[in-house]
Amino acid sequence: MPKSPLHPSPKTVTVHGVTLTIDPELFDDYEIVEDLYDVQSGENPLKAVPLLRRLLGDKYEEVKDALRGEDGRITSEALDTFLTDLMEAANPNS
Repeated sequence: MPKSPLHPSPKTVTVHGVTLTIDPELFDDYEIVEDLYDVQSGENPLKAVPLLRRLLGDKYEEVKDALRGEDGRITSEALDTFLTDLMEAANPNS
């Protein structure tokens, strides 16, 4: 039975070549919203680490590998783009 609009079903999306299943109820968590704000506002970009670990779960390392450049580094730009694309893809209304 599908979940109600107030409790949407998990959504499977592919972002930067990684397939993820995101439960929209993750965003019904004040600490995740707080971390998103801190990252997006630039107030505390280091919150991206715990935020991504919570959002990605066991896919965290796979995403890091997908974002790694030829030099082996993950740039801030690559991370910002990924997080923006993930938020757009995970939007239950998209």
